Amino acid sequence: MMRSLSRTERQWAFAALGAIYPSRANARLSVGVCDLELGEYLRDLFATIPLMAALGLRAAIWLVALAPPFVLGRIVTVIGLRPEERQQLIVRLVSSSSYGVRQLVLALKAIGGLFFGGAVSVRLAIFGDGCVPGQLARELIPVGLLTARRNEGGLDAHSRH
Repeated sequence: MMRSLSRTERQWAFAALGAIYPSRANARLSVGVCDLELGEYLRDLFATIPLMAALGLRAAIWLVALAPPFVLGRIVTVIGLRPEERQQLIVRLVSSSSYGVRQLVLALKAIGGLFFGGAVSVRLAIFGDGCVPGQLARELIPVGLLTARRNEGGLDAHSRH
């Protein structure tokens, strides 16, 4: 259970990360994190990261999911918010006077950024000709290779073969 997200937690994670990395953020970057293979990434991530990191990310997801009544005064979870309200929620949480709240949301943003920034389509849109190809996130390095222990060879051992 700790090594995987429930369906509800996955939906909350999609909503939170979708607010941070939305589709059609600008004319050049039309793809958002939810347009990529986020479900596979989250499944691989939670299966490979240390337990304490998994608990911290789960806490961040729950924090964002259950924050609307306290931050926006709406009795809904993050799923019940419109996209612009989700973005407002994230901005308010990152601006919180509580260090713990800010850091949990920033940890979630960092994990999403590693995935989003690594997607071929995103890199092409930012650094290439601005076109987003049909193949979205197929050429990413599997999380398991990135998190392999150094004594097992990690990414370097796999790239030599």
